[in-house]
Amino acid sequence: MYLAESALWLGWALLYGSAAVFLGLLLLCAAVGVIAPREERALDVKFGEAYRQYAARVPRWAVFSAAPSNQHDLMPRSRRSQLLLAGSALLAAVPVIFGVIRAVSTGDDFRYLWLAAAALFGTTAVMALGRGASGPVRVSLVRALGAVAAGAACAAATALLLGATAGPGVAIVSLGFGLCSGASGTLAALARQPRSL
Repeated sequence: MYLAESALWLGWALLYGSAAVFLGLLLLCAAVGVIAPREERALDVKFGEAYRQYAARVPRWAVFSAAPSNQHDLMPRSRRSQLLLAGSALLAAVPVIFGVIRAVSTGDDFRYLWLAAAALFGTTAVMALGRGASGPVRVSLVRALGAVAAGAACAAATALLLGATAGPGVAIVSLGFGLCSGASGTLAALARQPRSL
């Protein structure tokens, strides 16, 4: 439900070319980030084991979620996990904020927002490939570099599809967006791994 609502708002922002509608989307996403975990805890209290089994089978947002099952989200997180998730969110937000600034300053140029979305998609796809059936994504240097490369490649391909000329500008922006999204995905995966002693 929340994913569909967010997609609807994104569609409106792109259709109308409105930075104000995009700001509404960001506010919606922030609100959902607070509301969804609370609703999950309430469902856990109300339905108990039946809900925990459901949450273990069904990802919160999408089939290709890089997060482990929702059951882990019901457990309190350590300070380390909270900091890693906060860093992940900040890194993921950098390309989006850059895109919003570009859209607001030009009034109608939403291309960087498309590049940010493409970079996040590429990173999410790589991180989802490492997700086990019942556990968190295994993090390695190869997976982290793959997440960066996939994010950068998707951003570059999107730039070229939107009419940009291949050159240093596309390479720099794509690599920057790929680094942010790849590091974000890696931190999010690390936050969800059990801490070894």
